[in-house]
Amino acid sequence: MSLDHHTGSSVATERTRVELGPRSYDVVVGAGLLGDSASFAALARPGQAMIVSNETVAPLLADTLQRALAGS
Repeated sequence: MSLDHHTGSSVATERTRVELGPRSYDVVVGAGLLGDSASFAALARPGQAMIVSNETVAPLLADTLQRALAGS
């Protein structure tokens, strides 16, 4: 298990930076992130996020992710 220094999370994560100038953002992948409130601590503007998924994953996790973001 590693500490993600951006979020303070103790969940093992992998972070990738998508470089788009002023619109750059991070993609964070790791087990248990939805249940770890520290995963959302680094959001630039609380209440504004985009969920990108597919027809396989969305039915399994989209509601959980929406609730986690609403509670951040």
